[in-house]
Amino acid sequence: MRTFGFFGKMREQVFLCKEKDEKEENMKKGLFWVILLIVSLMLPGLTLAQDDVKKHASCKYCGMNRAQFAHSRVFIEYEDGTTEGTCSIHCAAVDLRSTLIKYQRQSLSEITTRSSSSRSRRPAGSSAATSRAS
Repeated sequence: MRTFGFFGKMREQVFLCKEKDEKEENMKKGLFWVILLIVSLMLPGLTLAQDDVKKHASCKYCGMNRAQFAHSRVFIEYEDGTTEGTCSIHCAAVDLRSTLIKYQRQSLSEITTRSSSSRSRRPAGSSAATSRAS
């Protein structure tokens, strides 16, 4: 739209300002909806996060108050249903390592128990070497 004269230029500037205002208004509305979505997704997590502080008030490894250091606390739930609350990622790593060692020992003892029970089930005098020879 090409206009001439002073009033034509003013009309063009007003039109451009209205377009700019509409774009800014749409951006503000979009930003509002994004912020509302983020807050609504975070609320359930914040309410559920308080339950783990009730279960584990202090860290098992260093004794720190988990409610006071809420910005760094970690809550771990294992497959067997046991839970552990720690004050930081460092104490969580210590717990994971000790739990891993515990499960490795359990699985090692299960393996040795299975292999010893399978050896006892073999008939006397039978072994892998004698079965190959015959």
